[in-house]
Amino acid sequence: MNFGSAFTAVTAEMRGLLESLNPGPMMFHPINVANATRTAPLWEGAELFIVQFLEVRRETIIDQSGALSKKPVAGTCPDGAGRHLIGSTDGPDPIVVLPPMEDGAEIWMDDRVENSIFMSDRVAQAIRGAKMSRAWGLLPCRVVHVN
Repeated sequence: MNFGSAFTAVTAEMRGLLESLNPGPMMFHPINVANATRTAPLWEGAELFIVQFLEVRRETIIDQSGALSKKPVAGTCPDGAGRHLIGSTDGPDPIVVLPPMEDGAEIWMDDRVENSIFMSDRVAQAIRGAKMSRAWGLLPCRVVHVN
């Protein structure tokens, strides 16, 4: 599954779910969200965090992923690899990835795909099962196994 950002705001409930799943290295940073005049919390009593996913792996098959820009458009990675944006996900094979590594993190980023994180089916199903998937905007990926 694919989702949109390496830094994502989550509630305390989502933090608890992610921590219970233990999907890989991540950090939670508490945040305060104030109203427009900055005189009071926007959501009284809400505990909010920015979650930072720390695993980076290049497991997206760029040339087979129809939803990715064909040419790099978002600058380059430190090693010179191009960065791609996600476009339409309506066509065949919107994003093609290798399966998560055995005993590896189940939430990761591919630094060549701008503003995206990837997660295993187990994590995506747990988020859906907890009825917390709406804000994530999960997109299915096609997983290919390479011998």
